[in-house]
Amino acid sequence: MAISYAQVTTSNMTGLIKTSKGEALSGASVVAVHNPTGTKYTTLTSKNGRFNLSNIQPGGPYTIDISYVGYSTEKRENVYLSLGETGIINIEMGETTKELSTVTVSGARRMQPVAKGGVESVIGRDKMQNAPSVGRNLADYFRLVPQAKTTFGGGISIAGQNNRYNQLMIDGATNNDNFGLSDQGTNGGQTGAPPISIDAIEAIQVGISPYDVSLGNFTGGTINAITKSGTNRFTGSAYYVNRNEGIAGKTPTGDKDNAKKLADFKSNTVGFTAGGPIIKNKLFFFVSGEIQQNTTPQPFDPGTFANKNFQDSVAQIVAKLKNDYKYDPGEYLNIPDKLKSNKIAGKLTWNINSKNRLNVSYRYTKSTRYLTSATTSTKVNFYNGGYLFPSTTNSVSAELNSNITNNISNKLLVTYTKVFDDRDPLGMELPRVTLNSANATSYVFGTENFSTANQLKQNNFNVYDEFKYTMGTHQLKAGIDVEASKSYNLFIGNSFGSYTYASVLDFLTDKTPSGYSRSFSLLDNINGDGSAAAPTFKTLRLGFFLGDDWNVSNNLKLNYGVRFDNFTYLDKPNTDTFFNNMAVPAISQYYDMQGARSGQKPNSVLSVSPRIGFTYSLPAQNMRIRGGVGLFTGRVPLVWPGGMYNNSGVTVGGISFSASATNPMPAKIKFQPDVNSQYTPLDFGQTVKVPSGEIDLIAKNLKLPKVLKTSIGVDKTFGDGFNLSADLLFQKNINEIIYINALAAPGGKNSFGQDVYLTSALKYNTIDMDPNTAGVQNPYSTGIFIIENAKKNKGYAYNASAVLDKTFAGGWNANVSYSYGDSYALFDGTSSQNSSQWRYMETSTGRNALTRSRSDFAQKHRINAYVSKKFEYAGNLATTVTLFYNGQSGTPFSYVYSRSMLYDYGGMNAETNDLIYIPKDEADWDKYAKDWSESNGTVHTVQEQWEALNSFIDKDKYLSKHRGEFAKRNGGNLPFSHQLDLTIRQDFILKTKESKNTLSVQFDMFNFSNFLNRNWGRIYATPGVDQYSLISMDGYTLVNGVYQPSLSYRNLSNRAPYDVLDVRSNAYNASRWRGQLTVRYTFN
Repeated sequence: MAISYAQVTTSNMTGLIKTSKGEALSGASVVAVHNPTGTKYTTLTSKNGRFNLSNIQPGGPYTIDISYVGYSTEKRENVYLSLGETGIINIEMGETTKELSTVTVSGARRMQPVAKGGVESVIGRDKMQNAPSVGRNLADYFRLVPQAKTTFGGGISIAGQNNRYNQLMIDGATNNDNFGLSDQGTNGGQTGAPPISIDAIEAIQVGISPYDVSLGNFTGGTINAITKSGTNRFTGSAYYVNRNEGIAGKTPTGDKDNAKKLADFKSNTVGFTAGGPIIKNKLFFFVSGEIQQNTTPQPFDPGTFANKNFQDSVAQIVAKLKNDYKYDPGEYLNIPDKLKSNKIAGKLTWNINSKNRLNVSYRYTKSTRYLTSATTSTKVNFYNGGYLFPSTTNSVSAELNSNITNNISNKLLVTYTKVFDDRDPLGMELPRVTLNSANATSYVFGTENFSTANQLKQNNFNVYDEFKYTMGTHQLKAGIDVEASKSYNLFIGNSFGSYTYASVLDFLTDKTPSGYSRSFSLLDNINGDGSAAAPTFKTLRLGFFLGDDWNVSNNLKLNYGVRFDNFTYLDKPNTDTFFNNMAVPAISQYYDMQGARSGQKPNSVLSVSPRIGFTYSLPAQNMRIRGGVGLFTGRVPLVWPGGMYNNSGVTVGGISFSASATNPMPAKIKFQPDVNSQYTPLDFGQTVKVPSGEIDLIAKNLKLPKVLKTSIGVDKTFGDGFNLSADLLFQKNINEIIYINALAAPGGKNSFGQDVYLTSALKYNTIDMDPNTAGVQNPYSTGIFIIENAKKNKGYAYNASAVLDKTFAGGWNANVSYSYGDSYALFDGTSSQNSSQWRYMETSTGRNALTRSRSDFAQKHRINAYVSKKFEYAGNLATTVTLFYNGQSGTPFSYVYSRSMLYDYGGMNAETNDLIYIPKDEADWDKYAKDWSESNGTVHTVQEQWEALNSFIDKDKYLSKHRGEFAKRNGGNLPFSHQLDLTIRQDFILKTKESKNTLSVQFDMFNFSNFLNRNWGRIYATPGVDQYSLISMDGYTLVNGVYQPSLSYRNLSNRAPYDVLDVRSNAYNASRWRGQLTVRYTFN
């Protein structure tokens, strides 16, 4: 499908009108009428016989009349245009002596499109109607895009790029999560609800490498959706959607005889759509409304937990919490996930006159999600450890499309979006507690530690204007794209305090914890919403573009141009004078800070993005070759640079302790259940004046992410309606974001030759920020995080895809696609906190010295197949059956130590993201391995551990090939998954004199493959986020100036590094089949 981009809400039409002798007809009249609304678009051909109709309404059918004095009038009927498409209509007109002679060509058809050279897809209403969708979310339909990958959190990664780098627009208004907190990537996406009712959407366009310079602000993909519009007929629908335990499968794992149904639940959605004329041919309306209430069970099979007697520990923990602290942690074996969502959308379309059309649309979504983490095979979670997430979005768009003269057109688009997220914890107040246990397992309870002071308000305003001028074979364009935003962000993590214990017994017996952290406002004593520690900051993006679409010949089309983007932070953060005066000189001995300073915002940097695309048609072969190359400048989620306002060094303070053998916890730290009586730096003799905890900085000349995209593609039409499209795409990161933590200094080498951040006393080696005061003084105990650009080893991605489709006679429609892609990056950016961004990058070289590695968004193999058949019978009955297959390579993951090997973040117990060394043989293992004992006194020898570990390595495809090496980040892959989905829709057609109404009953079944066989359709996930802790790091010993680690292997049962996912809120990531029943009445 060919795409004409810009802020995509419309379509275009172009063509060449000539005589039967091949002579161009200048001044021929072209009239295109959009039949449903009577909207008329008129123009005259230029001196070379060409015409352009810009910014016309997508869809159809259109009736097109071409007339010229002395020639027969040519009429084309039932013509349709896809969203963003520039359709071509080339006509040879025959001379006539008969007045009013007309040649008519009828039959529903798509116009021959003119491509812009790039890689793209369009998901029309027909596909959305027939594709299986249990989640009723955008991600359900992006499975139809070969280059797209849906993440476990519902995010949409396009061609191996970060889902946060996409641009999502609805009716031209920005609806991607600018702040970057949502995996789903949309406003309100943290609730899991779509930003708009699926029934309100007319079409979705996905641009992967659009070479049209009018579109920018992304490095992943650009996603444009338009809502439905009213027509001259009153149309509408009412629908009811239901899911419950009766239309869902049993436990997909374990003993079949013990398989269980889901606990009772109901998920209901009711909604309506309505549209029609207010003034025929002049003014139209469309409105939709929807109420959604979903409950998703998240059952856990206790037989799969790594510790077989873990329920005894749970009983002891719950008893202590209830008896000593009057706290009920809630359920842990079946933790339901709940969603409530109300959505309203409306649009007015006004045909002001034959030259001007105005669209005004409004969208409102209010969603509340009860977010809870299910228990996994290595972690016990409780219901009251979850959080409540209400989110409200209001968005309005106003679009004026003008065809001013035959060769001048303009599109003006003004949008405003307001978002309010107010996150709060579930359950009673209690500090967050993590109890570590055998086999790398843990128990987590208490108030969710990032929800106690968490509130976000966003205001986004955008003005876009595109001016087009046709001059001969050129269509020149110029435009502006301006976006202003204002953000209020309250975030104080761990404000209730967070405790970590080395064992369950330590907590039960009130021992000193092995870790403690807490953050607090330095501006007031408010522990929660309303704190003065919440900053407000504003940004401004200015975009300007110049371009040309050039018809070089009848076969060759070029589009080229250049885009300029400038991004500015309008507010300065608060200044930490201690940092600038004392810390900067100390840090500069170890790190290049690239001009970063407290109280300083980064400079505005102009980004220039030239692009060129081409299309070459071979009519005799029914083939078209297209391609292009260009630069694309994107955005960073505002939560990343927002850290310089939230964590300025003088706004939020904090303390953090992590015990090790040589660095024990302060004895005074005991569990304090009162969230308002937690520890402060004064309790531990803090001598510096500002106990910041964390400070976030940005390099002075930070550049926005930029990628080079280049592609080549071919479209081929065969006989009998077969269509083939194939694409090759390569992307290279030009500007890539990375992080540096300037808190610690390297202290030496370990036995593997790695830099470790240790003192000779085996303590975390932090930089002394105040040499004039006794002892090591460093108030930034969490980290000093600097956002900067990578200088070398930047990432890249590639993708190859092919799509074959055919529409058969008799209601058949089929499509099959294959895509293979891989992507590599220095930094993936999957978190919403700067500390986590740096901390959770798996590495063997240190997080301040990252090497390029496979990205979390690597796609690998993906196979899609879609077949649909509509059976019409008995005059008023129709049955449509659709099957959709998705075969997907498993998500990549990393093999890591259970504790830190590098000590570059607070010591051994602070994180678990260091990549393992894979032992070559038993002698290699014996150098570092030690016996270990269970709590019951059972000793596991080095030899016993090796036998189990060696067996695990032998059976693992990746590890067995890389003995004697450090594991690579994302070197492992989860198993390939196969899922088949089913939709059956029964239509009862009710005819009246003037209309044809339809009563539809539809049943969707996600993972129909699991329904056919309980061992089919399985989806897998690691117990940790994209990682598996294989080897335990137990500490260091300093031997002759070299730090020698002590290691052990504790997975003696050789449990697989992944779990089978049962049920999650995202139906497409569940191994258990689930059904959905929809009843819909449509009138037109």
